[in-house]
Amino acid sequence: PPAGEQYDDRTFLELVMGTNGLVERAKLRSIPRDIHEFMLVSAAKAWIFEPATVEGLPVRYRHRVRITLP
Repeated sequence: PPAGEQYDDRTFLELVMGTNGLVERAKLRSIPRDIHEFMLVSAAKAWIFEPATVEGLPVRYRHRVRITLP
């Protein structure tokens, strides 16, 4: 970062999960700093979640995930 600014080590991903718990879409919602963050988006597409439910029925769900990189 430029001199005098703090380094923000947070990465935000926006995920859309389908009714089956699979990630339908993954987008980086923070400014990419290196190739690792793009790799993270690819990896997130393989994540599997328990489906969100409304009144007992599975629904699509959008979720923002904050990831702190070392």
